Amino acid sequence: QQLPLLPELWHTVLTYLGPRDLCQVALVNHEMYELSSKDIVWEVHFRNLLAGKQNVRQYFSSKLNGISIKERMQYCMYDSKRPLITPAEIAYFTWKLYYNGEPSQMGLRKFNADGTYNSPYSGLCEWTVQDNHLVFMGVVLPVVRNPHNWGWIIGSGCRTVYYSIEPSHSLSSSSSSSGTAAQSIVSS
Repeated sequence: QQLPLLPELWHTVLTYLGPRDLCQVALVNHEMYELSSKDIVWEVHFRNLLAGKQNVRQYFSSKLNGISIKERMQYCMYDSKRPLITPAEIAYFTWKLYYNGEPSQMGLRKFNADGTYNSPYSGLCEWTVQDNHLVFMGVVLPVVRNPHNWGWIIGSGCRTVYYSIEPSHSLSSSSSSSGTAAQSIVSS
């Protein structure tokens, strides 16, 4: 049995539903499954999900061609709960340092991919990740996920705390990332 509305109208109607409701609509029949699984329906939810989030660049990779936006959204949500940071992520981000609750006046910090860190106070030193702790300059700092922006916090609960910042936002003093990059990539 054919649905009385054109697919384009269904797409418009379905964009007003949230992700949970879209999944329920997909259970109605095969045609509704097909309509509710289209990228055009999921784009706005994907953009909204990624607004202000960090470390989502891999979900726009051309290596993921053929993977629907709905599936990418599921991967993002799963990855946002991952508790272990990788050395590559530490090197990818720039870091905003807070000491005793006050932001550092020395600018953003960068841990290099070769395992070195150039401290404004101590010069060049080595860093490593052990059991989800950052170890450098004789200091061991725990690393936890930032549930608000999917970034990372090094030293949570300590006097020295680093907050991850997306490199494209390093020049601004804001630690929140906009959805602009995600919006432009999703719409392309």
